[in-house]
Amino acid sequence: PTTSQTGSATKVSRVDEVNFDRTGQQLIFDFATCVPAPGGGDCDDEAWSIGILDVGTDRFSYPFPSQQSHIDVGFPAFSNKSNDIIVFDYVDWNNNESSVRIYDRVAKKEISVVDPDAKTNPTGAWGMPSFVGEDKAVMFSSVYDSSIQTWQVNLNADYSVDTENKF
Repeated sequence: PTTSQTGSATKVSRVDEVNFDRTGQQLIFDFATCVPAPGGGDCDDEAWSIGILDVGTDRFSYPFPSQQSHIDVGFPAFSNKSNDIIVFDYVDWNNNESSVRIYDRVAKKEISVVDPDAKTNPTGAWGMPSFVGEDKAVMFSSVYDSSIQTWQVNLNADYSVDTENKF
C-alpha cells in the first residue's frame, strides 16, 4: 500500500499494530514510511502514521494524512461502540511529548487522554491504548524510570476524561 490520497505515493516500509473493528469490516493499522535525507537521499528516518482499510471496498483512508515528520502516531484501536472513534498514541519527538489520544473521525475532534511517559526526564513513550468494555475507559501502559505499569482512565459518554473518577 501507499499513503496516497491525492495521487502522489509514499511507500510504506512496514506495518506494525493491526486491529479489526467489532464487525470485521474495517482494519486499522499503523505504518512506517521513509523520511528522505536532506537533498533527497536515502531514507534518513521513519515516520509513523495510521491507516484504515475497508475490507469490503478495498479502500484505504488516512486520518492524519499530513502530519509533521517529527510527530509519530501509532498503536491505533477502534472504539468498541463506533468505527468513527479511535484511540492511539501520539509522540512529538522534538519536544519529548507523548499522549494517548481519542479521535472522532467524523467531527475531526481530538481529545488528549493521558501522558504515558512518567519518567523523571520524559523522552516520549508509547501507551499502546485500547478501549475497555463499552468505551467506559481507556487502558494503557505508563512508562516509569524502572518499570512499566498498566492503568485505566475512565471516560464520560462523550469520550472526554472523567475528571471526578479519572483512574
